[in-house]
Amino acid sequence: MLYSYETPISPTDPIAPAQRSPTALAKTQTHRTPDGDPVYSLPDLIAELGTIARNDVQIANSTHTYKRTTVPTPIQAKALALLATQPGS
Repeated sequence: MLYSYETPISPTDPIAPAQRSPTALAKTQTHRTPDGDPVYSLPDLIAELGTIARNDVQIANSTHTYKRTTVPTPIQAKALALLATQPGS
């Protein structure tokens, strides 16, 4: 989901300049993951996750309220699954 490397190439020569993996080059050129999802910078992904909200819902004139969390978008759901968490937990 991010522009970071999943598995960085370990250099055989510690003095040689770092080389980008073919997967990293493809992400940078297409701005897409191998699954076809958009690739995010960390600040952009955090901003995307920041749109998840928990609202206090009150029906009509009732004094009772309950909390309801917005439904995550597919990208948010994938990020939350990778983090092994759910909103409100």
